[in-house]
Amino acid sequence: MEVFLPAKTSSLDALEAQLTADHWQDWQSRYVRHEGTIELPRFELQSRYKLNEPLVSLGMGRAFDERNAQLTGMLLPAQGRSEVGSLSISAVLQSTYWKVDEEGSEAAAVTSTQIRATAVQRPTQPFHMVVDRPFLGAIVDQRSGVLLFLGAIYDPGG
Repeated sequence: MEVFLPAKTSSLDALEAQLTADHWQDWQSRYVRHEGTIELPRFELQSRYKLNEPLVSLGMGRAFDERNAQLTGMLLPAQGRSEVGSLSISAVLQSTYWKVDEEGSEAAAVTSTQIRATAVQRPTQPFHMVVDRPFLGAIVDQRSGVLLFLGAIYDPGG
């Protein structure tokens, strides 16, 4: 799990405004591994999203169009198009689950307890971070670098 805690003189909104693919790559490339401790509130989040509109805006509109979708390759050989009719996507749903407690961080089937800290200069003593204000949390696959989950915690105390 990676924690992005805005400076006390900044805000979560300002950090979110900087959250672009280019900035994300830059942040990831500047990590420095360093020992330290982090005080992080426990939380558990569950959400369910319908992804039809985002997928259409990303160029998948044809797959949702009953007349123009070309999903016939998904039919079993014994099923002819005349028996089934045409295929199109009616809905794409995503459910997410993220829990952070004393045991670590769990996101669906992904578990990670590794924490990295970013720094401009490498500290000579272990760091100590108290997450007592709004922050971003991310679960990133360490091997591929793929961002798996990203969430904003607006009220870490409540």
